[in-house]
Parts: sequence; C-alpha cells; structure tokens
Amino acid sequence: MPERILIIDDSPADVAALLCALRSPEYCVSVSPGGPQAIALAREIMPDIILLSMARTPARGLETCKGLKADHSTAHIPVLPVVGRGEVDLIQKGFLAGAADYVGWPPLAEEAQMRVRLQLELAQLSRQAPDKAVQLTRANEGLAREMERHSPANAATAPDAASLPLNWERAEAMLIQRALAETRGNVARAARLLGINRTKIYRRFHASRRIDDSRDQADAPPPRPRGTRRLMAVSMTSDIYGK
Repeated sequence: MPERILIIDDSPADVAALLCALRSPEYCVSVSPGGPQAIALAREIMPDIILLSMARTPARGLETCKGLKADHSTAHIPVLPVVGRGEVDLIQKGFLAGAADYVGWPPLAEEAQMRVRLQLELAQLSRQAPDKAVQLTRANEGLAREMERHSPANAATAPDAASLPLNWERAEAMLIQRALAETRGNVARAARLLGINRTKIYRRFHASRRIDDSRDQADAPPPRPRGTRRLMAVSMTSDIYGK
C-alpha cells in the first residue's frame, strides 16, 4: 500500500515544485490549503507524513502546525515545514510548534526525499514499538514467575547462599529458551528479541551445562558433538529443560 503524503500549501506552483522534488510512485499525495480545512482533511485521510508550507505564509503555517499537534487524532503524524533556506528563526519556531524536521525552500530533490524517507521510517518504528513492548512484558512476567517459584518463601527448605545464583541463572536461561523457541532455534533473532548480544546466549549454554554437571555428576550426559550455531541453540534448550 503506498504511503500517503499530505501537502498543505496555498500555491499550486509550490505544490508542483514539491511533487517534482519527491517524484516517487510509491507515494499517494493529497493537497490542501492551510488552516482548519487542512486539519480536517488530515483527520479524514490520516496521512503518514505532512509537508506544511511556511515559505510564503509563516504565521498561518505555524498555527496549522500547532493545530495538528493539538488534535489527538493527528498529533502522532510527523510534520515537516517547508521553509526558506537560512530562516533559522522560523525553523526553530517550527520545532517548538511540534515539527519533526523541515524541508528547505526551494526544495532540492535528494534532500527532500531523504528527509521524508527518514521520517516515514521513524514513524514505522514507532508503530512497531508497542508490539516489542508486549513481547518484552511477557518475557519479564515469565522471569518473575520463575524467580518466584525458586524464591526461599516457596521452597520446601531455604536454600543456602551457594545455591541462590543457580536459581537466577536458570531463570535467565528460561527467557533465552523461550526466545529460541519462538525463533525456532535462530540465535541471532533470539538475541535481537531479547535485546542482548548473541555471545551471551552461547555463554549461557556453556554455563547451563556446568550447572547440570555439578548437580548430578553420575547422570551427566556425554559431551555432544560440535555442530552449527543453530544446533547448539537447540541443544541448549534440550539440556536445560528436558529434565
């Protein structure tokens, strides 16, 4: 689905210049004059980004920007004022009004495309952030349950000081195991999901083997043959949670 751009400008010639600078078939462009009419159209079509002309009517452009940011339904949309090059004072006022960036006037094609593309990508990351937050919250809840299960209050006998670190390590390993299960043993993706370096996952694999060996030397499994990183991740989940 093409990304939607709303250009707010009263001058057809200026709109044509911006369209020429953007010149991308992947955008669906709508045009509106400034003021309340522009805010109403933004609420209706919900564009991915707004280019707001301030080059000719700066006061009206600033009021429109403030109106867009004050409206709950459009406040999240990145606004890029189009301002004359070197108008530092107007650029600063645009930022204070809630602008995400700006495009210089007259527009240079490469600069305009880069600034628009950057804001579109940042907006996409912002939309993905809640999903990542939900995944992290679920992982944290699992860690909390695991540590509660191993806490002294829930244990039949209070553990000694030497055994406490093992509970923390196995709780951490539980998070890693879940991430590996969700990514089907892909260590790199599991590391990105947890926000850690994949070296830590390999280190936890070796640590878990030492923990299991220290608990029951008689039942310790024979060393596994060395394989690929994906096989090692699968071996890790089996060794820690197969018992």
